Amino acid sequence: MLRRSFPATLAVIAGCAAVPVALLAFFGKEMFMPPMWLHFYGVGVTALVAMAAAVLLMIAGAKQQDARTVVVAGGFALMAALLAVHGLMTPGVLVGMNGLISVTGAATLSVGAAVLALSVLSPFATPTAIPRVIGVQAALAVAIITVSLIGAFFPSVVPAVPEPRSTPALLLLAVTLVLYGWLAVRAANTFLLTRRLADLAVVLGLMLLAAATYGALVLTFMDLGWWFGHMFEVLGIAIVGASLAYDLHRGRRSRPLVGDLRASEIVASEEAFLGARVRALMVTLAAKDTSLTPADVTVVGSAYTNSSFAAFANRPATTMLFAYDVSGARDRIWLQQPANDGTLMNPKSVGLQLGSDMGFDIAGSSNVGYVAGTSAGRSGADLYQVDVNTGETRRLGRIGSGDTTITGLAAWQDS
Repeated sequence: MLRRSFPATLAVIAGCAAVPVALLAFFGKEMFMPPMWLHFYGVGVTALVAMAAAVLLMIAGAKQQDARTVVVAGGFALMAALLAVHGLMTPGVLVGMNGLISVTGAATLSVGAAVLALSVLSPFATPTAIPRVIGVQAALAVAIITVSLIGAFFPSVVPAVPEPRSTPALLLLAVTLVLYGWLAVRAANTFLLTRRLADLAVVLGLMLLAAATYGALVLTFMDLGWWFGHMFEVLGIAIVGASLAYDLHRGRRSRPLVGDLRASEIVASEEAFLGARVRALMVTLAAKDTSLTPADVTVVGSAYTNSSFAAFANRPATTMLFAYDVSGARDRIWLQQPANDGTLMNPKSVGLQLGSDMGFDIAGSSNVGYVAGTSAGRSGADLYQVDVNTGETRRLGRIGSGDTTITGLAAWQDS
């Protein structure tokens, strides 16, 4: 697993939560009483549009066999459906006083958090789980429709619960915030690994949804923070949904809530992104890359500096490509600069004669070179440390039992 430090994770979450928390803290208790139609259209109609967009995103995810997108988009569709019922049940517009507006207002964000959490669980993350996920979401949608119809035609049947700041409301708030917090930690970890704005947007969206939960369960219709909560809710759904849609459009599968990515997952994601573009990429590289200069070299290995995850996280300004040459009386390491031009310069003798069966790599933020192979005059393969700037080598030890043939080397990078 590739992990980030917890303080860095908290810093990302705090930065994303700063604005919505500040707005609720400084202006949340301000009295605000707009006309009822504003709630009806601003919340109900907007939520219907968001629900339609979430359903389309879920369908797109299913077509691309991306189970996590299906779970998240389906969760947003359910959230938007509950929010739409909440808005359309505004007293004094289509219906009179009813308890459905309170139930849906309290349930929207909590149900959403619970469904989003499913995307993290492995049973819901594989393509084979998609039919099961859609089945569960369809059952929940039927339940929402059923309760909504009962509440609309028989208002007294659905009680107006929970009351803001009541014990049930505070308990529901605590559970929901824990879920959003857990998801935000995972999303922040993903961002710290990928440094993609699309993954940072997911953290921001989750923090908006968490802040909206406070407005829904603690504040009242007459508090400005309650209205902020509705705005945060719609924005949160839109931001996270846009991130998923962006990944699908670029050919990637959704990974923002995974948290601790394996290196293989990062590579697989990039390969999925390239997809049909590989051919065009190879053609472009073929047009740019030229033969090595000088031509009388036999390069059997190459490696970049600043290729570790630590170096990547710190965004180094440049990398350098070094090539290992076995054509001379003694092996040499060349600096290839510019890399795509194939120009070799500053050869440094390493004092070995490894031949073509060897391995070469550069590892760590200090850019330590490693060479493995059987040098002339020795009976078995050895591992050497090499200074790529001077060619100085140091034997580290024997590899295997003495009859091992080395055909390549990949050094463990620091995390």
